[in-house]
Amino acid sequence: ADPVRAMRALSHAPDGPWPVELMDGRPNSALDVLGIFLEAAKKLDLDADGEWTVRAWEETLIALQKSPDALIGKLDWVTKRFLLQSFVDAERLSWEDPWLESLDLEYHNLNPKRSLLTGIPGAKLAEADLPKVAKRDYLIKPPTNTRAALRSEAMRSILHQRMSYVIDWDLIYIGEGKQIQLDDPFACDPRSLNSFRED
Repeated sequence: ADPVRAMRALSHAPDGPWPVELMDGRPNSALDVLGIFLEAAKKLDLDADGEWTVRAWEETLIALQKSPDALIGKLDWVTKRFLLQSFVDAERLSWEDPWLESLDLEYHNLNPKRSLLTGIPGAKLAEADLPKVAKRDYLIKPPTNTRAALRSEAMRSILHQRMSYVIDWDLIYIGEGKQIQLDDPFACDPRSLNSFRED
């Protein structure tokens, strides 16, 4: 009924339950909704990548219901929580400790020498048993039909310009009050950056 509100509520309930309200007012669970979409996806004519995705999707739904720890190294938020909880326990910290904010950011470090994922089984792309891994380096050049490409282009565009900027998940602010909405993850128009570039 209200996808944004539901996503926010679900993101604050790592242990479940994950109730959602459907458009007709009926209650349901997020896992049941994902199961309905999964069954529909299984009926499609899938290539090898699609078959892998459906298989991983099904394994994930089962594990979330029965043994979430089996998803450590495979599901991002489960893995991140495990690492942070391990650190909290080892250092006897509270969840409000500022040290955790630093680790939270470091978790997303893509440098393998600094990544917190080093040593976590299943966390490496090569261990994911994908049908084939693209040879392109998406860390350097993201897929052109995604907002990641637009964020990357924005960084290149402002690299040598002295202007303030904030690049968020779904919004880019550059300079004095100029912004680009990135609500659609598959909408990427580099021309939207033209107004930020210096003549």
